Amino acid sequence: MKSSALLLVSLVASAKALASEKDAAQKTLLRSVLQGKLEQTCDNYCQNGPSDVCVASTKADLSVTYPFPTMWENPNGKTEYAKCYDPFKGDGKSVPIACPKSRYPPVGCETCGYSTSFPGNEETGIGSNGATAPFSEIGTCCPFQNEGMRYSYNYAWNKAKGYRNAWPSSQSKCWGWWGCNEGYTCQGRSWWGRGTCKIDPDAKFLGESCSNSAQCNKVTGEKVKMACGRESKKCMLAEDAGKEITDAGTGRKRCSCSIFDHWDLRSTFTGLISCTNWKDCGGAECTLTTMDGNKYCWHTDVVNAKCDNCRASDKACKP
Repeated sequence: MKSSALLLVSLVASAKALASEKDAAQKTLLRSVLQGKLEQTCDNYCQNGPSDVCVASTKADLSVTYPFPTMWENPNGKTEYAKCYDPFKGDGKSVPIACPKSRYPPVGCETCGYSTSFPGNEETGIGSNGATAPFSEIGTCCPFQNEGMRYSYNYAWNKAKGYRNAWPSSQSKCWGWWGCNEGYTCQGRSWWGRGTCKIDPDAKFLGESCSNSAQCNKVTGEKVKMACGRESKKCMLAEDAGKEITDAGTGRKRCSCSIFDHWDLRSTFTGLISCTNWKDCGGAECTLTTMDGNKYCWHTDVVNAKCDNCRASDKACKP
């Protein structure tokens, strides 16, 4: 009788495991299908011309023409194209290059990624096509495109939750070290241990000076993902922290994983690949790269952040 019960428990556990695996597979498939539909219905880079979310470039000008580059395939024998008109469509003077109406795509078209592009020169129109084809691409004919790094989602949608005034300075009563929400500590305790939950003195908020990224997420970790800017040493959205490094042109920062310099339980087991590094990365991840076998700070992977600023993510921040 006892062995039968154990067998039944084992069968139930196996069934639950299979159901869980099946559910995960179905979610992955659904996500893949939805991503495919997004790519078909959303035109985030305006490759299909003017539409509800894309408008003709304001720089399009038929009075200004450029010779059609000899380096490009030219089956129709075009000799020129007009400024900010698509050189490959029609006669090179009939279809203006389309530009996104706004910096970020509509919520339903957001994807959790970013693209990088050659900033280009707005005055001469020289972008990634080089000097051979000025004003022939989205990067030099459209706003928002020549910033080097462009996120395909509005990462600042919940930015207001990053400021100190979005959070009460004190909450409920507490006893000793217990009874407070994350980011709050029991302060002003009486001799018998009764106190009030108040914001941790070490917590920092959006725009405030910081020394490490953990400070920036002590209170706001479930609402907005922030990091301590490597250059400015201020709390900012994680994506802006990444942009700050790119704009400063300081490159990646080497780091190491050592339990003696920056010990934490997780890093003890994953230190050969990655760790939380306080000494070199200010609480950000120190991660091994296969490109050269060295470890570098990854400033957008930060301590205490429990969500992603991308609403299309499985770990999207809470409203």
